[in-house]
Amino acid sequence: MVSIISFPNKLSRKESATQQLRRGQLTILVVEDHNSLQDMVSVYLGWYGYRVRNASSGEEALKILGREKVHVMLLDLMLPRVSGFEMLRILKEENKRGPLPYIIVVSAMDPHDTKSKVLALGANEFMCKPFTLSALLDHIEELSPRLL
Repeated sequence: MVSIISFPNKLSRKESATQQLRRGQLTILVVEDHNSLQDMVSVYLGWYGYRVRNASSGEEALKILGREKVHVMLLDLMLPRVSGFEMLRILKEENKRGPLPYIIVVSAMDPHDTKSKVLALGANEFMCKPFTLSALLDHIEELSPRLL
C-alpha cells in the first residue's frame, strides 16, 4: 500500500513580509542518515522558504559547519562514522572559537536516557521521533527571530 504525505498549502499560512524575509535568511542543516526522512524534512522546510543544507554523516556535517553559517541544526544521533554524540562533543570543544548553531537533537532513542546527555553536551533541545513536520516548522518559526 502506498501512502501519500500531503504538505499543507503554504499560501494558507498568514505571514508578514518580515517573516518571509527571516525565513530566506535562516539556514538549517539537516543531519540525518535515512535519506527518505532527510529528503522529506528538507523539501518541507525548503517549501516554506528556508535555506536547507543536508548531511548524511557527522563528518559531512562538520565540514559544512566549518565553511558555512548555519543557524539551526537538526541532528540525528545514530550516524555513520561520527555519531551525533561525538559531533556534540566536538562542537562543544569548538564553541570556544565562536557561536554554534541552535541544535535540536532528533532521535528515536529513549528520551529518559538520552535527553539529559545531549543537553549536557551542548544541544539546545531534544525532539523525539516520530514528529510532525508542521510542529517542527512552527517551532523553527518561533525560534527564528532569536537566531538572526
